Amino acid sequence: MPDQTLAVFAGDRPQMTFAIVNGVPVALDANGDPILDQGPQLPTLASYASGYDPYAAAKQATSIGPAQVTDRYLPPPLSTMNLFDVLQRLGLGRSRPPTIAAQDPYGIGAWEQGGEAPGFLMGATEAVPEGALTPAQLKRLWDLKQASEVPYTRSAGGNLILSTRVPTAKRLSGYAEGAAPLMTGLAEAAQDPVYYHKLAGEARRSMLLRPHEQILSDPQVLDLVTKRMAENNVGLVAMQDPALVARETQWYQGGHTLAGAHGELAGFSGPQAYDVGSALLAAESPTKEWNQNIDISRRLATDYTKFRRADEPFSKDAFQQFADTTRASARAWVEDHHYTGTKAADHLAKAEAKIEEAGRYIGRKFSDLPTRQQSQFIRAMSERHDSPYYPVYGPEGTIIAPYALGETGEKLPLVWQSYENLDAGLSVLKDPSPENISRAMGFGHKKRSFFTNLSDPFFTGASTADTHNVGGAHFRPMGGDTPRVLAVMGGAGSASTGIRGAHPLYREANALAAEQLGLRPNQLQSAGWEGIKGLFTPAQRRDPALMGRVDAVWHDFQMGRLSMDNAQRLTIDLAGGLQAPAWVSDAELTDILKRHNLYLPREK
Repeated sequence: MPDQTLAVFAGDRPQMTFAIVNGVPVALDANGDPILDQGPQLPTLASYASGYDPYAAAKQATSIGPAQVTDRYLPPPLSTMNLFDVLQRLGLGRSRPPTIAAQDPYGIGAWEQGGEAPGFLMGATEAVPEGALTPAQLKRLWDLKQASEVPYTRSAGGNLILSTRVPTAKRLSGYAEGAAPLMTGLAEAAQDPVYYHKLAGEARRSMLLRPHEQILSDPQVLDLVTKRMAENNVGLVAMQDPALVARETQWYQGGHTLAGAHGELAGFSGPQAYDVGSALLAAESPTKEWNQNIDISRRLATDYTKFRRADEPFSKDAFQQFADTTRASARAWVEDHHYTGTKAADHLAKAEAKIEEAGRYIGRKFSDLPTRQQSQFIRAMSERHDSPYYPVYGPEGTIIAPYALGETGEKLPLVWQSYENLDAGLSVLKDPSPENISRAMGFGHKKRSFFTNLSDPFFTGASTADTHNVGGAHFRPMGGDTPRVLAVMGGAGSASTGIRGAHPLYREANALAAEQLGLRPNQLQSAGWEGIKGLFTPAQRRDPALMGRVDAVWHDFQMGRLSMDNAQRLTIDLAGGLQAPAWVSDAELTDILKRHNLYLPREK
């Protein structure tokens, strides 16, 4: 048995686990077992005590970092780094470059900072004090371990299919060998009766359910709401021009093509190129419009590969760009959220602390930067030297127009992703193993489903439920902060099943509507996605007056005064008609206007 087990954390985010055996650090894999091929820096441990329980070992953890490690390995106090930095520095990475063994041991940054960084920090501005692990840290460690273990498989063509949910409750045994990926539907929701009842409670609050129907049993309520959301999904497709729908159903096949191209830009080939590219697109997708999502993923793949090969230093130019962007973002946040006084000063001070932290790495080679600073470097250099604009892609994955344009014809600037999401993308570029991709996709269903839809467009078990899909299922304008959307992304959950929020309802509604139309669920979702975006502009989705008028229509449906077909028609009338997707050419739109009276001409 080990002398002790030490977990490494940045706040509540676990970075790595070590067992200290005879005073020597032994890295543990996702199963809590020692990694046998530990490279020249660490000795090989050929055997281990039987009956070792990684969760029990985590509970025995007494320190944030491996304090007993000698200078030869990781000299304490430790520098700011994350799991992927540690894996590569110790020679534990699955794709370890041959030069890793010759590089200096880590920890130099901490020594230069006067020994004030006792924990592994991921771009943090404060050192994590050493001490006993908190219950939240233990829970996070366990959850991350579960994300590494959850089943995955490959299609006959080699495409990676992830589980769309990650159960995190403690189990007595692991998954059976060859277990199928875990999907997220109503049958799986029923495995946890408490969660199932809460899900039915959420469904009862929908305007799609009439008052006398709210007293039905939980299964009856869920079945009825699912059918009505499916009916709205069918309506979204039916209102559109059939020629456009035929192209819209190709979105995920086009995304799959783009994923492979992005993976190849990063130096991967074969199925692994699609693994990496799909993970990049999924990692950079939260709250991001698709064309920007593509461009950010492409830049990340290209620039990470370029800077890694050249091993360029974190220049003063890049630092200044990061500082300027960070200050501007902080000031904009304060203004947009109407912060004043101490609250505004605190927010601006946090931005300055991030800038000060980044400044410590000026002149450090790219390979010596923690992942967070690599993200900062890549974004800063792209902002300084690449085009500030992004192109428009068609459903087939090809560029349709060189620039995305606003309502008045102006070029739209690229808005970068958060550093947390950029970090997730870099983590996959550093470790493209399925286990790490699963960790990088997190615990929410949206990214996990989106990954699988991109990786294998012909797999029918996964369906992406995002803001547009939720709005479409209710045939109403919805933004990311509306109650129905929040209930999907962050509602009641179940540790035993790994289901979070109301995702099963929307997955079932997509599947049911797809079956009725002879489509795959992801095809139905992509066509409905274009339909709801065309029906309600971004401004309309933020317009309280319009949202109130549409709600009134669906209240009339709820009270039995309107049929669903009439409610849909009145909603279309309130929206004013359909905007054609940006990838439709003017000539194509002219033809569409001749045969379809719902579409609106473009303003010149």
